[in-house]
Amino acid sequence: ICQPGPGARLHILVRHVTRNTGTHKLGIAGLGLMSALRQWSPIAEFSTGEVRMKWKILVTLFVFFAASYASADSRTLRWSRLAVIAHLDADGRLHVQERHSIVFDGDWNGGERTFRQSLENVLHLDRISRIDASGQVIPLREDKSFTNVDDYAWANSNTLRWRTRLPSDPPFQHREITYLLEYTDANILIPTDDSYLLDHNFGLPDLEWPIDVYSVDLTLDPVWQPLDSIPQHITRSNA
Repeated sequence: ICQPGPGARLHILVRHVTRNTGTHKLGIAGLGLMSALRQWSPIAEFSTGEVRMKWKILVTLFVFFAASYASADSRTLRWSRLAVIAHLDADGRLHVQERHSIVFDGDWNGGERTFRQSLENVLHLDRISRIDASGQVIPLREDKSFTNVDDYAWANSNTLRWRTRLPSDPPFQHREITYLLEYTDANILIPTDDSYLLDHNFGLPDLEWPIDVYSVDLTLDPVWQPLDSIPQHITRSNA
């Protein structure tokens, strides 16, 4: 099932099949009770921390913060493209790549993504990168001081932040910057009587800014057998 909005929430029933023993329900590292729901909102502070925990209620926030709330009316954002690639591996872990091409206008300082708590989910950030105009992938540096552009750090146990612009720099004027977030979600599958449910929102359902083009590509390891046909590629456009 694919729900409307700036993203795609998929409900997929799968069975785990082995070559020798057929369907079974044991030993899957990705079992859990909830998956990511995403929303967006503004914020404006830096600090540091770690992320790897078992959670109670999970909502994933991907937010941008500004140098001054007083100038909020002059700031705008637009996603020229949001492309999500996800793969459910043999152990039930979901490997996600999110490519955000964002057009900035105004005095935005950077970005933030908060992973709020849910039952049993374990999230691991693999890397965060910026992709320059030539296509080169530039890894961001973990540095809680945020002295330089492309510094990132954990603000606390579940909030990731990075710097896009220095406070002394002029405000953005229709500046497009692309970021690649790569992370792994474990304990996300919900066990049922004879199968597992993947209930995951591959998008930003509460995003207040427009997305011109959105796409998600989902693949499953061969050990996961979907009970119904699933959309391997979804794309939406505001054009």
